Amino acid sequence: MLGALREKAPSIPSVQSDIYELPLSDNSFDAAVCMHVLFHLPDWPVVIAELARVLKPGGSVFFEMRSGEHVRVAEKLLRAFRINPPSRGKGDRSLATVYASRAEVRRAMENAGLALEKTLAYDLGHSYYLAPFASMLEWLYARLSWFRIAAGACELALGPLLPAWLTYRTLYLARKK
Repeated sequence: MLGALREKAPSIPSVQSDIYELPLSDNSFDAAVCMHVLFHLPDWPVVIAELARVLKPGGSVFFEMRSGEHVRVAEKLLRAFRINPPSRGKGDRSLATVYASRAEVRRAMENAGLALEKTLAYDLGHSYYLAPFASMLEWLYARLSWFRIAAGACELALGPLLPAWLTYRTLYLARKK
């Protein structure tokens, strides 16, 4: 992806580095975006602190985490109805996934000097509750573009109202104090 960026937009500076130790100056950026990354890192709070370090005071960071509340509640309910939750055993990619509660994320942000501005719960499509219907949903998404669009629109409209235990992911917007 970095190569594609350099090819398509050579005037935009780009750096390849370790996300735990960004080679960037303190207080040097107005904003940071970190999507589809943190939930693959066991030390994700360190990365939040590193992103906060490079932000100017008042700067914003936007990132997502997978919901720890969702996984705990969904697996408990599925078992109560004698439905096996999605496999998280050997060979399952979810072993590389970290699930964090909103409280854990808030704590990491506060420790990094960030103030939570907004959350948006989303991603019903990957919900553990819908796991028994995953094949049917994939079929619908692949063949009916209007269904995929309608599902996305519903998530955006309902996201602010949905609790963490109902949705698979949460987007966070925070500002450096």
